[in-house]
Amino acid sequence: MPKHPPAKPAHVPADAFWEDEVWNSGPKDATGRRVGTWTSWRASGEVECVEEWGDGTQRLEYRRFHPDGSEAQRGAKNLLKDAWTGLMRWRRLDGPSPEDKYWDPDLGEAVRVIEREFDDDGYIATERTFDAQGRPVARDGEALPPRPASVPAEAFYDPEVDAWVLQRSAMGTGELRGERRQWDRNGVLAERSLHEPAGQPREEDTYSSGALSMTRRWAENGDLVQSFYYDDTEPPAVRSATLYRNGDNDRTETFFDPAGKRLYSVRMEEVGPHHVRRYYEDRLVFEAQSGEDPEQPPRKVEYYELSGALLVSYASSGGGKGVWTLHDSTGAAELTMATDGEHSLNEYDGWSCFLPGFAAYDEEQTQDDPSFVREAFHQAHEENVTAEALERLEVSPELKAALGPGSWARVETAFGAGKALPLYVKGVLADEPAIAEYSLGQIWPEIEHQGSVYPATYRVATALATMLPLQGSRPAVERRVIEFLVQVLQLPYITETRKPYEAWMTAMRPSLARFMALASGEDEELAREGEFLMAHAGRGQRETIEFFAQRLRAGATPGERGRAAMGLGMTASAEASQAAFEAAFAVESDPMVRFLLAVLLDSRAEEPAPAWIAAIEPYVIDGSPIDEAMVALEPFFRGDAAEVARDHLPDEVLAQHMGGLIAVMHEQDPLSQVTTLETLFGVLFPDGEPEQLSPVQRRALRACADVVDAFPNFVNHAEVFGDFDLPYDSFELRQLAEREEPPVRVSAKPAGAEKSGKKTAKAVKKSGAKKAAKKSGTKTAKTTKKSGAKKAAKRSGPTKKTAKAGKNSGTTKTAKAVKKSGAKKTAKKSGEKTSGTKKSVTTRTAKASTKSGAKKSGTTTTAKKAAKKSPTKKATKKSGSKSPGEKAKR
Repeated sequence: MPKHPPAKPAHVPADAFWEDEVWNSGPKDATGRRVGTWTSWRASGEVECVEEWGDGTQRLEYRRFHPDGSEAQRGAKNLLKDAWTGLMRWRRLDGPSPEDKYWDPDLGEAVRVIEREFDDDGYIATERTFDAQGRPVARDGEALPPRPASVPAEAFYDPEVDAWVLQRSAMGTGELRGERRQWDRNGVLAERSLHEPAGQPREEDTYSSGALSMTRRWAENGDLVQSFYYDDTEPPAVRSATLYRNGDNDRTETFFDPAGKRLYSVRMEEVGPHHVRRYYEDRLVFEAQSGEDPEQPPRKVEYYELSGALLVSYASSGGGKGVWTLHDSTGAAELTMATDGEHSLNEYDGWSCFLPGFAAYDEEQTQDDPSFVREAFHQAHEENVTAEALERLEVSPELKAALGPGSWARVETAFGAGKALPLYVKGVLADEPAIAEYSLGQIWPEIEHQGSVYPATYRVATALATMLPLQGSRPAVERRVIEFLVQVLQLPYITETRKPYEAWMTAMRPSLARFMALASGEDEELAREGEFLMAHAGRGQRETIEFFAQRLRAGATPGERGRAAMGLGMTASAEASQAAFEAAFAVESDPMVRFLLAVLLDSRAEEPAPAWIAAIEPYVIDGSPIDEAMVALEPFFRGDAAEVARDHLPDEVLAQHMGGLIAVMHEQDPLSQVTTLETLFGVLFPDGEPEQLSPVQRRALRACADVVDAFPNFVNHAEVFGDFDLPYDSFELRQLAEREEPPVRVSAKPAGAEKSGKKTAKAVKKSGAKKAAKKSGTKTAKTTKKSGAKKAAKRSGPTKKTAKAGKNSGTTKTAKAVKKSGAKKTAKKSGEKTSGTKKSVTTRTAKASTKSGAKKSGTTTTAKKAAKKSPTKKATKKSGSKSPGEKAKR
């Protein structure tokens, strides 16, 4: 039943009729079409809307009102096109109003007016928003950033994407039409797209720092070509182009060199569920077809030569088992390999395990797919043979005791539990090098991940250290174990978890005499490793301390004296080592050793002596004069002399080098920039944004803005900016650099409340290592020590400190036959992620408008970026390198 209208207010014309929840009155022409002026009243009697229809065929103009009579909305419509046109404006009251239902709910609380300009086809061409005082603001109500000269006047600022946008969009739906462009706040073009017809993307371009980096082009049939560009060619040169057909089910990627020469193409076709093909240069090189039930054997699994000849085949033998066969040029079996992983390969469509992962192809690939498959098969076969031989090795009573009584299944590793680790520990001690190399390759990814360490790290190292004294008659095995122990000791945080570390060192002490013998031997590499192991295991041991003290006094080379200094710092007390360092510094002439001794002394003294500063300061910007000589300090230290110098100079000395540091930062890689930023901020911005800016502070902010632009979204950088309460935004940094007046301080905190995250002057500069690990998501033992805080504490008070000598470099040396990528070579090449338990490629699991509607403001939506296929930047974790004389926590 129709709803009964309310009582008609007295001032409403008698001919007014109730419709759309309002009283309506106005003339109509002979056809019943509205013409002239129409007025609508709310049930309470206030005028809601006035419409000017003219002759009813050309143009409609309207105004809507709040109950207080003020204008709420106005606009116009082209009746011929049935499209809104010209300026449309909405105004919101401070309090509630029935007109609020037409207000864009996505606008910020401070926004009181929004204006939108429509083109002749009814698409929003631009918009403007204002606060209660009529000042232009952004959609979120915040102040607008200055409009860069390169940004057209019609472009509006969208805080949702933090960019200036020029587009045409449909009101309400946000559907795009024509060309859309987007600039960052600095006015650098970031995106361009074309939508014709409306709502249909045809072109999309993405830019990086203004340079074309990616394009997408859609054909009328829906096919898409996505291209990526080299970042150092002018004009832009395509690096790779991928044709997508049948959605994502058929992909062909073609690679080019910087000159535009075609290199090769690969294609992956998903014919149907569990039915895939791979092509190389348009030639079929792989096909697999299996059923829905993973328990059933696959119907077909074959790899092919480019000639079409059979290369690899699989035959099921039932029960989830089968045999792989590698065929020679005649088709005969060259190698066979059994597997029991059929069910997993079925379930996760992992039958392409001998091929590179599709994302692993790039412009540098030179090996064709059949060659890759043949090599991968041979390696998998070798691994299986090695794994079988490893299984057959017996566990000696000594090794069984060294492994300990506890269950390894509960020992945490980087990928889960360490149940399989005892098997590989056994393999490390094998006489057969292939078994040992295979075992080491299985161990390393379980005990180390991006520099992080785990309980399994200490458990494995302790077991091998316990077995080391028994290897004297097996030089190759002894050396292998020594190299492994050295490798583990070089991990950044290995000394942080004290209890398991000390248990490991206890297991190492029976080998101290052997370490000393190696340190005095003729094999230079073993001698250095012996020194390093002796320094860790021999703390407080008289013979060890005397060994290093004597070498510090009489070492034949700067490298010997430098390593001796670091070894002495690790083994002797702070007082004893300081006295020895002072005596050595007084007579030392080599610049590298003087630098090292000054650093070690600085870590033990309340205030640096002028002579120490003089030995360190020359390398604060450029450490190259001694960097080559510092290589002789390995394995104790591998690092950047300039970084070490900056970490061991007073802020007042560093302040004299800010200009040089700013200049050199542009030439550094992003990880090196982390420590440079920490130094700059610790000296120039210890309390965040200053009230007044000096010229050097302005220079630093501009340089930092360039760094942000060059390496956007680099988490290691972002954390440093956050630690010093500085904006991690190039636009804001440049705005801050140009600021002439002190900032307006607005705080909603109670009086006396401290600013969250406020830094204490000279107590905020961090080493960056643990921070990098934290941002990388890696697990570290204890990630709270800050070298800058230590340095600040040293200079701010006379607190007596206990020098934490012997902090190794924390940089990971490339291991000889020890450290592997964490995956089998085959898996690494294929780009597949390996699981916690390493298996051969044959057995691993592959995881893989009405009147009322027209008057609504709608919500202007920025075009959503389509999902892009782009190479993911590999986050490189900072090594965690410590200064040779890093300050002790006080």
